Amino acid sequence: MFKIFRKSFRFRDIFSLKDESLGKFILYFLMMILVASFPLNYQIFRSDGFDGLTRFTQYLRNHLELEFIDSLPSGGSLSPNGFSVFPDKEYRYVTETEQGEFILVLNPKEEGELRNAILLYKDRTVFYDSDGNHIVGSYGRLDKGLDFGDLKSMDRVEARDLFFSAIDSTFNKYGVFYSLAVNTGLQYLMNALLVLVLALLMLLVKINYERITGFSENLKIVIASMTIPSILSFVAALLHYKALNTFFVVIFQFLTPIIAVLTLYKGSKKPQKKIL
Repeated sequence: MFKIFRKSFRFRDIFSLKDESLGKFILYFLMMILVASFPLNYQIFRSDGFDGLTRFTQYLRNHLELEFIDSLPSGGSLSPNGFSVFPDKEYRYVTETEQGEFILVLNPKEEGELRNAILLYKDRTVFYDSDGNHIVGSYGRLDKGLDFGDLKSMDRVEARDLFFSAIDSTFNKYGVFYSLAVNTGLQYLMNALLVLVLALLMLLVKINYERITGFSENLKIVIASMTIPSILSFVAALLHYKALNTFFVVIFQFLTPIIAVLTLYKGSKKPQKKIL
């Protein structure tokens, strides 16, 4: 694969790669997409994942009445050290959703398998989905503490968002992982489609009324043409151009076909012999 990388910076060199094994290019494609995905993946990691994939409290946000804020124990608080509450008893909140009941339990006194529930223990949080599968969250992922007494003096919508955002934060490691997996998977899918479509369209390119390359050769040229855009995207992320991370994904998909098509025209030209 190093040979592919080394020859991906000049049109004529890229064109010469069309006779290499296709298997090497498939592996090279997998590597280049990881590199090209890095800017957006880095931004996802820094922002704790896609919002829609990190809201484990979505059903509670949408269906639990705002008045539940008033019934929270004033002596309760969340912090990176854990959950504390006074009086030391169980607090249960139930709401109806399109999937049935969803339960929020503070300071559970009994262990048990549940469905559609979030439990706040003193040392951990637990989320149960509709199938009874569960994941365990950590209070150590909270950026700062949250006092329930302070919530009661706030606007109800603001208080609700702060409360549920704090709970969501305890599950961040799962949300970030899902977000990275989804984004990387989408990048592979979209760019595989890009490679296939470009390779087909390049069959229409003729020079002196002759087709220059076949489909498999076009695949190799397109994949090799991803090298420069991938490096530009990666360097932009290293330089912390956060605002441009998404833009560089577009640049990657824009530059690749330009380089590929120019490779056909530039690379297929035979070097002119000098006449002495």
